[in-house]
Amino acid sequence: MSSSPRKLARIKVDGKTKIIERCLLSAEEKNKLDSSPYGIVTLDHDPSAPVAPPPSAPLSSALDPPPSLLPIPEKSTIETQTQVIVENKGIQIIPQQLETVPEKKKKIQDEMDRSLGAAMRNLRFLELDSIVMGEGDKEKDVKIVVSLVQQLQELKRQLGPNANGTCFSNCNKLASILSGISLTSVERKLGEGVKDTRERDFMKKNKKKKSVLELITEEEQKEINDHIQSCYKSDTNFTLTTLLIDLKEKINFRYKRSTLYKILQAMGIVYKLKTYNPMASERIDLIAWRARYLKRMRELRERGAYICYFDETWIFHGMTRRFGWVFKQKTAAELARMGSLKNPIPGFKAASDKGIRAVVLAVLTESGILPESIDVVTSKRPVEEQLVDYHKNMDGASYKQYMEKVIPAIKAATPAGRTPVLVIDNASIHNQPILKLPTKSSTKPVLIEFLESQNITVSPTLKQEELWLEADLYISAHGGRAAMMKYEVDEMAKAHGVEILRLPPYHCCLNPIEMIWSQLKSHLRANGKVDSKIAAVRQQAIDFLRNINEGIVANTIEHVVDVERDLVTIMEADLEDMDLYDSDEEEL
Repeated sequence: MSSSPRKLARIKVDGKTKIIERCLLSAEEKNKLDSSPYGIVTLDHDPSAPVAPPPSAPLSSALDPPPSLLPIPEKSTIETQTQVIVENKGIQIIPQQLETVPEKKKKIQDEMDRSLGAAMRNLRFLELDSIVMGEGDKEKDVKIVVSLVQQLQELKRQLGPNANGTCFSNCNKLASILSGISLTSVERKLGEGVKDTRERDFMKKNKKKKSVLELITEEEQKEINDHIQSCYKSDTNFTLTTLLIDLKEKINFRYKRSTLYKILQAMGIVYKLKTYNPMASERIDLIAWRARYLKRMRELRERGAYICYFDETWIFHGMTRRFGWVFKQKTAAELARMGSLKNPIPGFKAASDKGIRAVVLAVLTESGILPESIDVVTSKRPVEEQLVDYHKNMDGASYKQYMEKVIPAIKAATPAGRTPVLVIDNASIHNQPILKLPTKSSTKPVLIEFLESQNITVSPTLKQEELWLEADLYISAHGGRAAMMKYEVDEMAKAHGVEILRLPPYHCCLNPIEMIWSQLKSHLRANGKVDSKIAAVRQQAIDFLRNINEGIVANTIEHVVDVERDLVTIMEADLEDMDLYDSDEEEL
């Protein structure tokens, strides 16, 4: 058995430090040692010093050697800055110099500085591949910023923990300082660079999809596509299982369900929410309207018009994420929680889309959301805090009052020499006419009221058909319905020099503010809670719109311009055969 280690103690005698066994100290000396903050006690004597022999020495025989010849016990001594004497033969103890707290901190800092210096000496730069992008100053700026941030991130990685507390702790901010551009611009350019990287990754994925399509011939691929198109036309729903059965009967498809799924994915056919609306693509009047709109937008963009977009959306209290990480066995966890509140909570509270709602109104310009146009109104808000006196829902009068505030702001925000244009949708509240024109199905009192408003006296004994014939002749004589139809807000905007342009029905994809609404609601759901009050949600929406990133605005507008360009390209051939540009818009 090995003996237990002996306990040692530090003492200071005559200015010298000495390590001895603790058992040599008295009880009082041990108490002083334990209470010392430095673990050392100062004594006026050395407890380990050899004790002098008593005066009366015992009788020795003649054979005993003289006292001067007796062996003296060996003592090992270790010299340091302060002399330390270690007692007991053969035991070597490495002494530790006593340090104060500031000395220890300085020692740690010195060690960190040495480590940081060594890490800086060994830094190596990345050998980056050139970023594949277009030509021009904009693309060149993106390349420079992306390369700079990547180099800084690599240096930070090499420094490891030593980067904490240095300028490398925030690479984007350091890149902003080094390049002399704002942090927002750095982040926006990084986003554009990442977009290009995703495009290259997408190309790699396409290679895998092409390899899947090699399992079938071009004829088989066409047969699959034709079969799916026939299901679309007949509105016959199918599943992977039923589609596999049909293809086996029709083209003797030889693969399993999982392979069919991959083939459909490679063909660009996926299982998702049905969103196709045949109204926008099949109605001739809407095709004509879309053609006129695209032609007018192209003219306005070529002239450098200041194009703004208006729209409204809804928010509600308690907006939060509808999905979250919860227990897989949710029902069992809920039952356990019902049995005892001590059991774990099964997951997040269920989100709801019901409750107190508010309407959000805003105008999107090429430089961001127009500050004067931001309004989020609930029925319980004080009137003095609202641009519009909303009660429960938005109506034509509320819309007109809102535009009375916003249209002058649009005119004031328009740069000199450019024409302000406001794009709106075709909601009925946006189309309040100054003079409401009757139709063939209008009642007799409506027809009489219209004719009398135009100073045409008619006999009340006339039939409805006769009155409509009289009204129709009057409308045709004054240029038709399109010439006579004038809207209140349009005339008000014209008085301020602002042109109103209406989107074709079912074409919200041409309004970039729709994407801003999507990001707004994602922001509110990400930061909201089930019990968030409508006032808190309202303020979050206002803050988001006021501080929206200019890069996001630029990307949304650029996306819509690309969609317009694609639509023109696709429709170009058909429009040559159809005289759609000059036809009158039909009243919807």
